[in-house]
Amino acid sequence: MSYIYLTLGVGVLSLLFALYRASWIRKQDPGTERMQRIGKHIADGAMAFLRAEYRVLIWFVVAVAAILAIAATFGPEQEASPMVALSFVVGAL
Repeated sequence: MSYIYLTLGVGVLSLLFALYRASWIRKQDPGTERMQRIGKHIADGAMAFLRAEYRVLIWFVVAVAAILAIAATFGPEQEASPMVALSFVVGAL
């Protein structure tokens, strides 16, 4: 049970550190107009890539979750739980 608290604690600390770094980055000088324009192009390209990647990834996650659920339900050992599939989906999110 202590591993659960340790995992949650490390997760919360990680999120707090990410929040601290994000606020520090927002306080920095955005640079010249040209730098800002280039940065906007980079951000737009990154978001387009992520949208395309997630469109493909969603089908992979659904397929693997279905396989995990079927294997847990109808597998020969039946020691696994169908909750493994839910855990996989939550982890993917």
